[in-house]
Amino acid sequence: MLKRYRNAPAHLLLDDTPYFITGAIYDKRPLLAGPGLKERFTELLHRGFERYGWRLDDWVGLDNHYHLLGQSRLGADLPRLLKYLHGQSARWLHEATDCPLPVWWNYFIVPTLQRAGTRPGPLERPGLHSCPLGPGSDNTIANDRGPDETIIYIGILDG
Repeated sequence: MLKRYRNAPAHLLLDDTPYFITGAIYDKRPLLAGPGLKERFTELLHRGFERYGWRLDDWVGLDNHYHLLGQSRLGADLPRLLKYLHGQSARWLHEATDCPLPVWWNYFIVPTLQRAGTRPGPLERPGLHSCPLGPGSDNTIANDRGPDETIIYIGILDG
């Protein structure tokens, strides 16, 4: 289903579909840099995806934005999932950092594409997962898979 918004880009809401999602903090402020804040956001991601029956495949949280790969159950739940993630985290990030509002500025979603009858395959993407990322390394938190187990679903973002 294509959902159109008055003041935002249209969203393609598809059931049982892999999605690549990026969320950014307003004005690129490093609000997730504080002690334990990335871990708390990670817990929220897991709760949110469980709450809406989506599968969280891969993720990385940086000081001012995050990227994730997940599989929808019901595509129509995507706006509710993002409202839950950004609403809940905005409350405690505001309390923890005393930052001015808004906390979250935007997000970007791309349903990933694949040929009929094929499964998504691994993709090396410099800067996303081609270097080993682990909890807390280089001020970044990522999923807890080992470097040999990292799988990224193919999504065309930039030609």
